[in-house]
Amino acid sequence: MCQCLNSKSKEEEEEVPAGQVVKKTFKKLCVLVVDDDRSCRSLYMGFIQMRGAFPYMAENGEEAVNLYRDGQTVNLILMDNEMPVMDGASVHLGVTSMIVGLTSHEDENSVFMEAGADHCLAKPITFENIYLLIEQLKDEG
Repeated sequence: MCQCLNSKSKEEEEEVPAGQVVKKTFKKLCVLVVDDDRSCRSLYMGFIQMRGAFPYMAENGEEAVNLYRDGQTVNLILMDNEMPVMDGASVHLGVTSMIVGLTSHEDENSVFMEAGADHCLAKPITFENIYLLIEQLKDEG
């Protein structure tokens, strides 16, 4: 089980004016992608890995709930709305992670926001969307 919220994994060197080298340590960010479309999951997984984060995948809301109940911690949740078993807006995890609703229908944005999402994006999301979300989390951490 990855404890991504507490782990430190990436060191980056930065030069300071006196010519000394300082190492900065960043925590490894974990991202949960909840989408029943295998192609979307694969695409988003690649984007997440390209940004140096660790992806987890779930095919529906029930799988996401089970991951959370099993103790999995994540920093960001990308949640599709229309899925079998349990749709995205019906999932109530009670987490402090950033939750981003993903939808193909603009009229579903308010449903996600009312359900507690922090943001809602139109599908398919892009590398730039993932990049900005992960950078926002890195800045906050």
